[in-house]
Amino acid sequence: MDCRLQIADLEGRLKAFDSTKQELADSQGQCERVRMTLESCEAKLADAERRADEASGLIKIKDSIIVKQSNFTKEIEERLRNVTEERDNLLHKTSNLETELNIAIVRGEDADDLKERLKALQELFDSLVNERSETTSESGLAAANEYFKSEQAKSESRITELKEIKGGLEQKIEELCDDKKKLQMQLEQQFDEYEKLGEKCATLEARIKEMAHSERRYGGGILGGRLIGPTLPPWIADDKKLENDLERLSKTDPATLRAKVMELESQVNELNQLLTYREDVILRIHEEISKKASKLEAADVERSSLTAQISILKRELATAREDLARRGVGPIELEAEIDRLRNKRDREYQRRKRTETDLENMEKENQELKQRIKRLEEAAIATPPKPIIPQSDPSDRNKIIELQGAVNQLRMDNEAKRSELFDLRSRFDAKSAQVDKMSAEFKTKERLCSELTTQLSNTRGQLESTTKELESVRCRAVRGGAEVERWHSDLTSLQTTNKFLSSQLNDLRNKVIAKDRMIVELGRRCEIILNSHPAEGMFLCVLITVTVMVIFLSTYSFSRLCRIVICGVYR
Repeated sequence: MDCRLQIADLEGRLKAFDSTKQELADSQGQCERVRMTLESCEAKLADAERRADEASGLIKIKDSIIVKQSNFTKEIEERLRNVTEERDNLLHKTSNLETELNIAIVRGEDADDLKERLKALQELFDSLVNERSETTSESGLAAANEYFKSEQAKSESRITELKEIKGGLEQKIEELCDDKKKLQMQLEQQFDEYEKLGEKCATLEARIKEMAHSERRYGGGILGGRLIGPTLPPWIADDKKLENDLERLSKTDPATLRAKVMELESQVNELNQLLTYREDVILRIHEEISKKASKLEAADVERSSLTAQISILKRELATAREDLARRGVGPIELEAEIDRLRNKRDREYQRRKRTETDLENMEKENQELKQRIKRLEEAAIATPPKPIIPQSDPSDRNKIIELQGAVNQLRMDNEAKRSELFDLRSRFDAKSAQVDKMSAEFKTKERLCSELTTQLSNTRGQLESTTKELESVRCRAVRGGAEVERWHSDLTSLQTTNKFLSSQLNDLRNKVIAKDRMIVELGRRCEIILNSHPAEGMFLCVLITVTVMVIFLSTYSFSRLCRIVICGVYR
């Protein structure tokens, strides 16, 4: 009977050891779950850091796009200013050429009128020569010669001035041709640069679309969510107003375009300020995430220390079992029962090890084991029954006394292990509280991660706004190309006017050559008449000088010249 009681006591102690082992297994499983949650949180943090890096990359790309847009607008403005200045200079030069051409045309018409009058004078003087008036005197001829010599000198100076004006006009025409070639070269360069800029805009749009597609694939879309900091200005979302402004600006002059460019630069500055504010917010969130990561690392270190303590407790339990096995000097039945209980324990351990994967069953078993531990504690607190020592032979009595001493020793060891188990339970409860706290922190971090995803969606929305701005810039570039085509048409019209002016100058040149030939012919005729008839030759020389003077001097009237010549002749 005493042996049965001792065996029952030993079974109870073995069950208590099994329960402690189960609690240790539960604590290990919970530690594994904590480790898995830590790994998942680390993966989430890595994902959040990756998204933050992608957001910073997108912000850098947007900054570079904004800088390129501002540079592009400045270049377009500067080129527009240069082209307008060149256009004004060309218009000024063409106006000067038109005025000079009108003056030359008026002078050509005056020369034609003078030619007709010269023919009339020649006929008149021919009639006078035929009459051979005897009233001419030498003094009148001398005065006429002096007057005509002075007028001839004036006409020669006027001819030199006209030749200088002619050379200046030819130089101006050559300069205009050179300017035209330079402008054509500049226009070709501008067309090439516009094509390059269009290709760059297309590549940037493709890159932004690819990035937006990748962000949709990884983050599940780029729209929606809460904005960081102040809201976006209303002019970004007003697409209809922007299209109306673009349609209206396509028909305006360069001054209003410059004003619109200044307004766009102010809007770009506003967007830059908003981006800097949101970058600061993202940096603060990144710092908070780094702090939480350091806390997670500390929790991981604490978990590793907890696993080390659990392994130490396992080793202590193994040594205690070995000591019990070494001290087990009872009868064969007791050893067989202990072996049976050990085999049963091993089978139970294997069975429980196979069922560790099912979390719900583990929780139920944990609750059952806690209730079982409570019952065992109540049974341990209760006073054990005193064993009845039967009156038998002394050898059996000695064996029973030895067994009782061994049982007392085992009871003392069991009490020590129970105290260790209570300490372990208290530590386990503290660790479970820490694990709950860590789970709460993980939930807060998940909430922060969700906020970061919303912020990333906001940055994607900003990238969409930048794509819209790029589209507007591309439309502006297309309108700039139309403006350049219009300027090209103006240049072609200027080329046609220059051709017309050159043709008129050639006509004037031909007229001047014909007048020179006529003057040479008159000089030859004058020489022939001087050789044949000296008096008539002198009169014809005077007549030729008068005609030359009348041709190249438009300041004196025809009637005054005729009056002077007739007075000189009849004196």
